[in-house]
Amino acid sequence: MKITPYGLIAGFAAFIGSTLIDLNDTYYIAVALVITFLINPYICGKCKGNFSLSSFIGIFPIVLLLLQIRLKNNTLIFNDCNLLKTGMVAMSLAIAIGRIGCYFAGCCTGKPCDSSFPLSILYKKGSVISDKFHNNKDIYVYPTVLLEVVLQFILFCAVFVSDYGLQIFGVGQAFMLYLTNTWRYQQRANCFVSMISLFLFSALTYFNCGKVKSNNYLNFNPNPISILFSIVIGLGLSNDFHSF
Repeated sequence: MKITPYGLIAGFAAFIGSTLIDLNDTYYIAVALVITFLINPYICGKCKGNFSLSSFIGIFPIVLLLLQIRLKNNTLIFNDCNLLKTGMVAMSLAIAIGRIGCYFAGCCTGKPCDSSFPLSILYKKGSVISDKFHNNKDIYVYPTVLLEVVLQFILFCAVFVSDYGLQIFGVGQAFMLYLTNTWRYQQRANCFVSMISLFLFSALTYFNCGKVKSNNYLNFNPNPISILFSIVIGLGLSNDFHSF
């Protein structure tokens, strides 16, 4: 068993994101995560049982949303739009931090380019793109992963600051899936289905939640559950567990 820079950063991202969730709401988040991991192989045929972030981004928000549906006066409503907002803020921040790990792993790179291209990134033996796709040879790629990091942090800020953060999350992540699927060396799995799911999430939250007031600051609440969650994610992604 090992720990890689990618796994370490992913574990840290999971820790930061999970600490934004109130301990009283952990049950809903945990159930949504379990359901998401269980149904992922059936929705994402190309994933072959492995973890796919693009698939996760599309499935998890909808699952969390469905868990919040209640019947009131013969009308379906969302029980806690604030929980949905907190969940999407946490998820946005975790994705943004996790993208830094992708830079070190070489797993979500741009397409090959000439070494003279500005900010081109060199990946050597030991990186995903070199080992899996280029016979352990050195390769230069376009620096699109750096652009992804910047765009994901901008999206996080928009989701956090805006009262329409729920809708911005869905539309923004769908847009990111589309962009990254065009410039990445390896296309993302389940991209189209995830985009439809995210647009649906934005539409449902717009008509049922509308504006959800944003907090003035990020409220981090470290707890044993967040620590355990980060360890599981970090070790799982470091060792490429099949379930991940």
